[in-house]
Amino acid sequence: FFFQYLLATSDVFAFRVQQTLDGDTSGRDEIYTSLINHFRDAPLHAKLFGGGFDATVQIAGARAHSDILEILSCEGILGLLIYISAYIALFVEMIKSNSYEKAILAMILVIWFVKMFVSMFIFSQSTIILVVLAGYILNKINEKRYEC
Repeated sequence: FFFQYLLATSDVFAFRVQQTLDGDTSGRDEIYTSLINHFRDAPLHAKLFGGGFDATVQIAGARAHSDILEILSCEGILGLLIYISAYIALFVEMIKSNSYEKAILAMILVIWFVKMFVSMFIFSQSTIILVVLAGYILNKINEKRYEC
Protein backbone atom coordinates (compact mmCIF):
# COMPACT_ATOMS: atom_id res chain seq x y z
CA PHE A 1 0.00 0.00 0.00
CA PHE A 2 2.82 2.38 0.87
CA PHE A 3 4.59 1.69 -2.44
CA GLN A 4 1.37 2.32 -4.38
CA TYR A 5 0.79 5.52 -2.40
CA LEU A 6 4.28 6.77 -3.26
CA LEU A 7 3.79 5.95 -6.94
CA ALA A 8 0.49 7.84 -6.97
CA THR A 9 1.63 10.91 -5.03
CA SER A 10 5.33 11.40 -5.79
CA ASP A 11 6.30 12.34 -9.32
CA VAL A 12 10.00 11.95 -8.49
CA PHE A 13 9.51 8.45 -7.08
CA ALA A 14 7.38 7.41 -10.07
CA PHE A 15 10.00 8.81 -12.45
CA ARG A 16 12.85 6.89 -10.74
CA VAL A 17 10.83 3.66 -10.74
CA GLN A 18 10.13 4.09 -14.45
CA GLN A 19 13.82 4.81 -15.13
CA THR A 20 14.78 1.63 -13.30
CA LEU A 21 12.20 -0.39 -15.22
CA ASP A 22 13.62 1.05 -18.45
CA GLY A 23 17.09 -0.24 -17.49
CA ASP A 24 18.67 2.85 -15.94
CA THR A 25 20.53 1.54 -12.89
CA SER A 26 22.49 4.76 -12.29
CA GLY A 27 25.65 2.96 -13.37
CA ARG A 28 25.37 0.36 -10.61
CA ASP A 29 25.75 -2.57 -12.99
CA GLU A 30 29.11 -1.25 -14.28
CA ILE A 31 30.29 -0.35 -10.77
CA TYR A 32 29.29 -3.74 -9.36
CA THR A 33 30.93 -5.61 -12.23
CA SER A 34 34.23 -3.74 -11.95
CA LEU A 35 34.36 -4.17 -8.15
CA ILE A 36 33.53 -7.88 -8.28
CA ASN A 37 36.09 -8.49 -11.03
CA HIS A 38 38.74 -6.52 -9.15
CA PHE A 39 38.05 -8.45 -5.94
CA ARG A 40 38.14 -11.78 -7.78
CA ASP A 41 41.53 -10.97 -9.35
CA ALA A 42 43.06 -9.36 -6.23
CA PRO A 43 45.91 -11.00 -4.28
CA LEU A 44 45.09 -12.77 -1.00
CA HIS A 45 46.14 -9.88 1.27
CA ALA A 46 43.86 -7.49 -0.66
CA LYS A 47 40.97 -9.96 -0.36
CA LEU A 48 41.52 -10.26 3.40
CA PHE A 49 42.21 -6.61 4.26
CA GLY A 50 40.83 -4.69 1.27
CA GLY A 51 42.31 -1.81 -0.66
CA GLY A 52 41.94 0.88 2.00
CA PHE A 53 39.79 3.97 2.31
CA ASP A 54 38.03 4.97 -0.93
CA ALA A 55 39.31 1.91 -2.80
CA THR A 56 35.99 1.73 -4.64
CA VAL A 57 36.51 5.23 -6.05
CA GLN A 58 39.99 4.24 -7.25
CA ILE A 59 38.72 0.96 -8.75
CA ALA A 60 35.35 1.95 -10.25
CA GLY A 61 35.42 5.75 -10.20
CA ALA A 62 32.49 5.94 -7.76
CA ARG A 63 31.23 4.54 -4.47
CA ALA A 64 29.65 1.10 -4.65
CA HIS A 65 26.05 2.01 -3.65
CA SER A 66 26.15 -1.24 -1.68
CA ASP A 67 27.61 -1.65 1.80
CA ILE A 68 28.65 -5.22 1.05
CA LEU A 69 30.72 -4.30 -2.02
CA GLU A 70 32.02 -1.09 -0.47
CA ILE A 71 33.32 -2.85 2.63
CA LEU A 72 34.60 -5.85 0.71
CA SER A 73 36.61 -3.54 -1.58
CA CYS A 74 37.87 -1.18 1.12
CA GLU A 75 38.22 -3.37 4.22
CA GLY A 76 38.22 -6.86 2.73
CA ILE A 77 36.72 -10.07 4.05
CA LEU A 78 37.75 -9.31 7.65
CA GLY A 79 36.05 -5.92 7.54
CA LEU A 80 32.92 -7.47 6.06
CA LEU A 81 32.85 -10.07 8.84
CA ILE A 82 33.04 -7.31 11.46
CA TYR A 83 30.27 -5.35 9.72
CA ILE A 84 27.97 -8.37 9.47
CA SER A 85 28.76 -9.26 13.10
CA ALA A 86 27.58 -5.81 14.21
CA TYR A 87 24.31 -6.29 12.33
CA ILE A 88 23.82 -9.77 13.79
CA ALA A 89 24.61 -8.53 17.32
CA LEU A 90 21.96 -5.83 17.02
CA PHE A 91 19.52 -8.42 15.65
CA VAL A 92 20.20 -10.73 18.62
CA GLU A 93 19.60 -7.86 21.05
CA MET A 94 16.34 -7.13 19.28
CA ILE A 95 15.26 -10.78 19.63
CA LYS A 96 16.15 -10.81 23.36
CA SER A 97 14.23 -7.62 24.10
CA ASN A 98 10.65 -7.94 25.24
CA SER A 99 9.43 -4.36 25.37
CA TYR A 100 8.74 -1.42 23.06
CA GLU A 101 12.46 -1.29 22.27
CA LYS A 102 12.05 -4.44 20.20
CA ALA A 103 9.87 -2.61 17.67
CA ILE A 104 12.30 0.32 17.42
CA LEU A 105 15.29 -1.98 16.88
CA ALA A 106 13.30 -3.97 14.32
CA MET A 107 12.59 -0.79 12.34
CA ILE A 108 16.25 0.24 12.47
CA LEU A 109 17.32 -3.22 11.29
CA VAL A 110 14.84 -3.20 8.40
CA ILE A 111 16.03 0.24 7.24
CA TRP A 112 19.65 -0.88 7.61
CA PHE A 113 19.05 -4.13 5.70
CA VAL A 114 17.32 -2.46 2.76
CA LYS A 115 19.83 0.39 2.50
CA MET A 116 22.74 -2.05 2.88
CA PHE A 117 22.10 -3.48 -0.59
CA VAL A 118 20.86 -0.56 -2.66
CA SER A 119 21.78 2.77 -1.16
CA MET A 120 24.74 2.46 1.22
CA PHE A 121 23.70 2.66 4.85
CA ILE A 122 27.25 3.44 6.03
CA PHE A 123 27.57 6.71 4.09
CA SER A 124 24.03 7.98 4.59
CA GLN A 125 23.26 11.03 6.73
CA SER A 126 20.30 9.24 8.30
CA THR A 127 22.72 6.60 9.57
CA ILE A 128 23.96 8.96 12.27
CA ILE A 129 20.48 9.34 13.72
CA LEU A 130 19.71 5.62 13.50
CA VAL A 131 23.00 4.54 15.08
CA VAL A 132 22.60 7.02 17.94
CA LEU A 133 19.01 5.83 18.44
CA ALA A 134 20.16 2.19 18.40
CA GLY A 135 22.82 2.98 21.01
CA TYR A 136 20.26 4.71 23.21
CA ILE A 137 17.84 1.78 22.90
CA LEU A 138 20.59 -0.75 23.67
CA ASN A 139 21.45 1.25 26.79
CA LYS A 140 17.79 1.18 27.86
CA ILE A 141 17.64 -2.59 27.31
CA ASN A 142 20.78 -3.15 29.37
CA GLU A 143 19.54 -0.86 32.17
CA LYS A 144 16.41 -3.02 32.48
CA ARG A 145 18.44 -6.24 32.44
CA TYR A 146 20.76 -5.22 35.26
CA GLU A 147 18.33 -3.39 37.54
CA CYS A 148 18.46 -4.52 41.14
